[in-house]
Amino acid sequence: MSTHSSGSFGRTSRRDRAEKLQIEAEDLYSRAKAHSDSAAQLRREREGYEALRPSYRQLTPEQMGEYMAENVWGRNQAAGAEMAKSRELSRQAQTARSEAELEEELAFRIAYGDIPYREDYAEKSLPIPGGTKRGRPVLISSGARTGAYIDSGYDDIYYDIINGDADARNLEQSNDMALYGALQNHQYLYRLTGEERGIYNYLYQTDKAQAEKYLDGLTPYLYKRQAERETEDARASAEEDGLGASISSIVTKLDEGLSYLPQLGDVLAGNELDANAPYNRTVRRNSAIRETVANQWGPVGSFLYQTGMSMADFLFSMAASGGSAALNLAILGTGAAAETVWSLKNAGLDDTRAFILGTAAGAAEIFTEQTSLETLLNPELLADGLKKYILKNMLAEGSEELASDLLNWAADDLYDWIAGEDKSEWKQKLRYCEALGIDPQTAAAQLIRERLTTAGLDALGGSLSGLVLSGANAELSDLRNTQTDDTFADVGEYMRIGTTDWTKTISELTKREKNDIIQYLDESLGEPIINSVGAKSLSYPTVYYPDSSIQVEFVPGSRPVYPTDHTIAGKGCKTHRQIDDIDRLVETYLADAPGWHKEKARYQVFDEYGAIREVELHWYQHEDVGRIEYKVKTKGGYIYVDEWN
Repeated sequence: MSTHSSGSFGRTSRRDRAEKLQIEAEDLYSRAKAHSDSAAQLRREREGYEALRPSYRQLTPEQMGEYMAENVWGRNQAAGAEMAKSRELSRQAQTARSEAELEEELAFRIAYGDIPYREDYAEKSLPIPGGTKRGRPVLISSGARTGAYIDSGYDDIYYDIINGDADARNLEQSNDMALYGALQNHQYLYRLTGEERGIYNYLYQTDKAQAEKYLDGLTPYLYKRQAERETEDARASAEEDGLGASISSIVTKLDEGLSYLPQLGDVLAGNELDANAPYNRTVRRNSAIRETVANQWGPVGSFLYQTGMSMADFLFSMAASGGSAALNLAILGTGAAAETVWSLKNAGLDDTRAFILGTAAGAAEIFTEQTSLETLLNPELLADGLKKYILKNMLAEGSEELASDLLNWAADDLYDWIAGEDKSEWKQKLRYCEALGIDPQTAAAQLIRERLTTAGLDALGGSLSGLVLSGANAELSDLRNTQTDDTFADVGEYMRIGTTDWTKTISELTKREKNDIIQYLDESLGEPIINSVGAKSLSYPTVYYPDSSIQVEFVPGSRPVYPTDHTIAGKGCKTHRQIDDIDRLVETYLADAPGWHKEKARYQVFDEYGAIREVELHWYQHEDVGRIEYKVKTKGGYIYVDEWN
């Protein structure tokens, strides 16, 4: 009884000590900032006195010395003393924070420290014989959740996992993967020490509610051990096989965005965000792999490696999203948000700030990537010429990275302003420089150079990405165009595009001309012209040139091309234009007025010299009558379309 009382007293005392240390740490940081500001003010005053020095040239050397000693050198020494005190207070604050964390963990352990000394501990600290297993598990055998269990076959599977039951561990691992994928993993339960497992078993057999409470209190430390183990494994994998590990990080990069959902859930539920939580394991693993590989390549190699990985992430995300720009942006945005939240929590930021800035980073990623994605996938830019297309993509990707940096920095400073805090990255680094004795102006200039360097490298990396991605897309476009050459052949060996002379063969066409052909054909090709006895008038109409008895000779195998505005008037006309001589058509062909429409299309024909030309035919059409009254359209007395311009 006395031992338990001593433990309770020690727990309360140490927790009080931890809280006091935490408060002291915050107070020390505030005082350090005050001293830093005071030192900066003293420097400004000193510089002011030095600037006024020429006004005191009438003073004797003795008077000048006294003046300088009192107003300049004295204040300079005071500034140095203040800065030294600031550095010491900062060091004390950091120590106080570490001590507070250690005290909190020690307080938790002391709360249960008397248990190993109880008389029945040796017996009840051992696992229950046979564990809690009562039968075979009932598993889901089909569907998306295949491998998950409906009934584990254990009364308390976590108890058996903690005590090393291999079947329980394998079963729970399959269940986690089936239900949660990369978001949950109970392997942290493997990390209890022998003493911790003994205390848990003892409590489990004497007071299960206390056992659950003990495990909950121990969980953050188990998370940390598991995270350290996984990080070590990831680094070892990267050192052994950098290429393989990097490829695996590209594949699993898709899962990072899913981590944002439990992060959001914890924030909404008021739970603490834990950088070591299982749902952050993919972000943590990929970060360790890429950092390890990058560090092996030196500064230039590291920059090229990170740029290459960024491109690979983008391409794999595009492939996984099935070419959907919206889904791709969602993957990239949530991934950036989750990674930023994790890194900021890992750096010690509070939950609210880490989550808000992480969300802002995800939004910035979506906003900036949308522009670069539209540029990359714009066929009109590619049609304008390869060099222009690549340069625009390099500019878009470089600008996207630069804009992303600027937006993230702005979000950090804006949060400081809204929350009335003084914890932005800029201000923290500025205080650090001042604590080292660097004057504010020099420190600010140094930080500006640092940010310019960061932004410049990111923009350069983005430009390189734009170069490679646009070049790859251009090559794919070439491949697609090559595969459509057979389609081009369907409209003859030669093809007039727009106002261009139709004297080029398929192999001589430019990319833009080929794209125009595709669009031209996509406007709706009619049935092939069939030049044979009994050919239907639908595909081979009988038409005569204007004011003559000469019949139009169509090119066999060619197809009529219908423009988007092929309905000139009547039913289906986009401009709602009515047919001028509708009364005559109704009276002559005995078909209702609403069903008539006037159409147009372009056909390839042979001219009087046997050359292939193009004419535009107009006709009337009704579903009960068919196509009637074909005529060749003329402009300015010219028959062939190429003569109209």
